[in-house]
Amino acid sequence: MAPSSYPVTFGKCPETGRSSAADFYEARVYSKALSAAELASQNTGSPAYKENSPYVQLWLDFDNLAEGALVGDLNADGAVDAKDVRLLQDWILGKKVTLKSNADFTGDGVVDVFDLGTLKQMLK
Repeated sequence: MAPSSYPVTFGKCPETGRSSAADFYEARVYSKALSAAELASQNTGSPAYKENSPYVQLWLDFDNLAEGALVGDLNADGAVDAKDVRLLQDWILGKKVTLKSNADFTGDGVVDVFDLGTLKQMLK
């Protein structure tokens, strides 16, 4: 992979602005290349690396984006509250946290402080 100044995005190219109509269910970023066996294990009940592994840099599950899911409920506890705000703040600061729902509230393909501001407005 070649280094780039572009942020990590899913479903949208920051260079061209083109976006995808694909559905994303999970997104994972690891700090090392996974072997074929390690990669295959990630889709089983006994993955080689779980969300708290030191090799996991980003772990997003979009399973709860099904119809009826609460927008803004980033920890999937059934409520949109200050815990979700803290979780998003930690994620933006690069802390190892798991977002259980889509946090791109602005729809620009990037999760950043603008999404944090939108989430805070939801709580007012």
